[in-house]
Amino acid sequence: MKSFWCGEFQRPALAFLIGALVFLFPIGMASVRHWSSIIFYLVLALSLLSLGRRWQWPQGWPRWILLSFVVFVATSALSLVNADDLAQGFRRMEKMAAFILVIPIYLGVRRLRVNLLPPLLYGLLLAGPVMAGVGVHSVFILGEPRAKGFYHPIIFGDLAMLVALVCAATWPFWVRCGVCLRILFPVSIACALYASMLSGTRGGWLALPLVAGLLVFFYRRYFRSKRRLWFVIIACASLLAISPVVFPDTIGHGLGRIVHSLEKFKQGENRNSSENQRLLMWDLALEVWQQHPLIGTGLGDFQHEVAVRMEAGQTEMSVARGHAHNIFFESLAVTGLVGLCSMVLAIFILPFCAFYAHRHESGAEVVAIGGITVLIAFAVFGLTEGWLTRSVLVRSYLMLLLVFLTALPQGERNVQGPAYHSPDNEE
Repeated sequence: MKSFWCGEFQRPALAFLIGALVFLFPIGMASVRHWSSIIFYLVLALSLLSLGRRWQWPQGWPRWILLSFVVFVATSALSLVNADDLAQGFRRMEKMAAFILVIPIYLGVRRLRVNLLPPLLYGLLLAGPVMAGVGVHSVFILGEPRAKGFYHPIIFGDLAMLVALVCAATWPFWVRCGVCLRILFPVSIACALYASMLSGTRGGWLALPLVAGLLVFFYRRYFRSKRRLWFVIIACASLLAISPVVFPDTIGHGLGRIVHSLEKFKQGENRNSSENQRLLMWDLALEVWQQHPLIGTGLGDFQHEVAVRMEAGQTEMSVARGHAHNIFFESLAVTGLVGLCSMVLAIFILPFCAFYAHRHESGAEVVAIGGITVLIAFAVFGLTEGWLTRSVLVRSYLMLLLVFLTALPQGERNVQGPAYHSPDNEE
């Protein structure tokens, strides 16, 4: 018997609406206030509507990934036992709730059998030029020193880099498209990279050589000869090597600033620069963890710990930051070893295993490699930015993970098929 909430008419309509929202998601995620939150909750509402009273728990890797999200949130909540700043801890838990809310979204999308990969990729294709336009407007018209979109230069730069990397990772999808899309594909990547460069973000660019190496390795069978493969490897390495010379005011200046700051840090000078403040915060995070090794000092308590040590003269930091600018060090400090292990397992290891297991399946190669690219990008972003404290970055991670994860079990039609599939034979 068909569900009252999702009958013959409702299913295609819900599938179309969810696909349209996923298409819109990357276009304004870094530039429009509450864009990611509104779309995330609209997709949640439509997914709940499609589920009705029938909630079927998935099997295989998705089952373990969703369960690990629950454990991750639970260990974060457990750390509040030690928290001094409960108000900040509860605010952080509000952001963590998205990891629980993504469960009904996944179940609803799987029930609808909706193919979200093409809408997401088309949205990413448009997001590159949009972000470049926002960056040019910010820097050259408004006269701001760094392009920041609506939120912050680091968020804008990281998300622009994410757009470029995911587009590049899914290039076999684009070579099967029309001429216009094949032309727009490299243009969008170049625009996204330019937007990230205008933001002045340096940490996100660390993902570029890692993903480039990944793509050459996984797509090596597309090169008809070893000579062509080595040509691509040498070309990529050369472009990365000369980029500081070609862009001296952005990439070159950023690398020079990092080297100069590290030299000053070793000499005990100028420890309040952006780079050296991060080193001080990471060192402080290790000190906090040593006092609370198991479950940490409490979610959201990092700023309180910094302020206490500043008042006691136990740190050279000049400002009490709200997070450690590193998701690994901060998780270790505020949620302990238990929280760090659950975070790494839920956000990176289990999803990576799921994608890696499907990398050789017919039609699923693009999905698997695209998903791995998302994981690598956010792992690198987490080295210099505490993106788990940023709602827009948390929802961007979850939305892209959701799309690639739901695309995995359905094989080749996820890459080439329509926006939704007929549910006539499901029941």
